[in-house]
Amino acid sequence: MGILTSEHPSIPGFRGNKANFRDIVETGRRMGVLVFVFTPNGVRDSASEIVGFTRHPAVKGWVRLSFPKPHVVYNRIPDRKAERQPAEQTTLRMFLESEDTRLFNPRFFNKEELWHWTANDDTLKYLQPVTEIWGDQATLTHFLDRFNPLYLKPVSGKAGKGIMQIKQEANSYLLTFVTGRGRELKRFRTRFSRILYEKVNRLTNGERYLIQQGVSLVQYNGHPFDLRTLVQKDSEGEWDVTGLGIRLAGKQGVTTHVPRGGSIGKPENIFPRVFGSEAKQLYSRALELAVAAARAIERQSGHALGELSLDLGIDRNHRFWLFEANAKPMKFDEPLIRKRSLERIIQYAVYLAEGRERSAHS
Repeated sequence: MGILTSEHPSIPGFRGNKANFRDIVETGRRMGVLVFVFTPNGVRDSASEIVGFTRHPAVKGWVRLSFPKPHVVYNRIPDRKAERQPAEQTTLRMFLESEDTRLFNPRFFNKEELWHWTANDDTLKYLQPVTEIWGDQATLTHFLDRFNPLYLKPVSGKAGKGIMQIKQEANSYLLTFVTGRGRELKRFRTRFSRILYEKVNRLTNGERYLIQQGVSLVQYNGHPFDLRTLVQKDSEGEWDVTGLGIRLAGKQGVTTHVPRGGSIGKPENIFPRVFGSEAKQLYSRALELAVAAARAIERQSGHALGELSLDLGIDRNHRFWLFEANAKPMKFDEPLIRKRSLERIIQYAVYLAEGRERSAHS
């Protein structure tokens, strides 16, 4: 299996989460699968030979070697900008069109796409908060009249970056947002929706945003939480939940993302305390919805996917909501989920490779 990533512009080697790549390579070795990392610049002669990098027990660090064309390519190009580059697009297209290589998770998708897919799918549309493209003053007024709180989310954002929250208080509007890459919360208060609109427009800085209904999530010890769910295809090519973790919002935080001040909780501890006798039923429902959502998103996207992370929420009436789906999941911090996730990547790659062999001989 080849892991496709991007060149570093100024340093020899490759970009991406190298610790994650190392873990995948080493898991592959334990399971009898050769895994290497490569970039578009390493592809030679229509991919009959690829120069890439792998690990070897006798050598510290990464080893640069030549490899044959992989049976399976796992797309881990690290960001949307890199994925749009001509070399990356050419390489992705070549493997997508190849008859003897299978590529999965061919591209990022964004929040606007997810919104449209959700609205157009009978499985998903009941899980989607009311959402629109951020636009003029009338759009803001319409949402202020219907919902409290509101959220604004960058279409191409990740890990909670750029999210804003608007709360209506007795005589004012409170806008809360996170600055830059840090966890520091900033607040802006005004009595006038026009001034609020102008402030939000400045903060979006021309970037495309969605405006979305806020959901009153259930809380644990005063902290709202959602369910971070990893869904992957298994050794039979079927969607299954690899793991489910809880992410709690920080004090007065606008998101549950750990890089933005959120924290990790254990479902086995939190579900019984919050939901009591309904805990098992709601947990099972979360797993069922995650698998159903993964199938629906793959169907709507029109691409072969191998994994997704989903952010599900449960409100105070115990209704489920879908907030986010990520085609390139970040590493889960829970050790058991992490171990299973690495094994699933290799198991699914073996399934794809064996399917390729069956197709070649059919």
